[in-house]
Amino acid sequence: MRMDQKAETLLSYWRSLIAEPDIPDRADFDPIEVSKLLPFLFMLDVEPCGRLKIRLMGTELAQRLGADGTGKYVDELISGAYLDRMNEMFALAISQRQPVHSASRYQVPDREHIFVERLLLPLTNGSDAVDIILIIQSFSSAIDPSAEPFLSVLNTIPEHATETVSTVVS
Repeated sequence: MRMDQKAETLLSYWRSLIAEPDIPDRADFDPIEVSKLLPFLFMLDVEPCGRLKIRLMGTELAQRLGADGTGKYVDELISGAYLDRMNEMFALAISQRQPVHSASRYQVPDREHIFVERLLLPLTNGSDAVDIILIIQSFSSAIDPSAEPFLSVLNTIPEHATETVSTVVS
């Protein structure tokens, strides 16, 4: 599946911040550089215990999902198989220190089924650990019947190209 243009733009910006051989630091991320993308962004804090807290939830996401989750923990907002799938993606971004790209079908309560595309980008925050996950999420209500859910870890190779390292279809 071709990556959403907004996700491609954010991935390109994220790559431009890489100080070889590491991943970008939060201090290097300037929201003004991607201001048009802010309504579609989540920023999650990775707490030492492993819980994820929503530091920022873009206005478009809050509107589409029906509530602003800023300041809440991810596991307070979602549960069950959906939380398990999201935790799998978060764990991959943290452990692999690489972007994670996924798409899946999603049912918004009292609304239509939609197709959701996500790009998770790990950031450090003054240390070597992945302390923040930056996420851009886009929605499509016109689901292409051939569109299949997927999960890919993207490898940022020296030329800053993207190479799929592993793919899991669920």
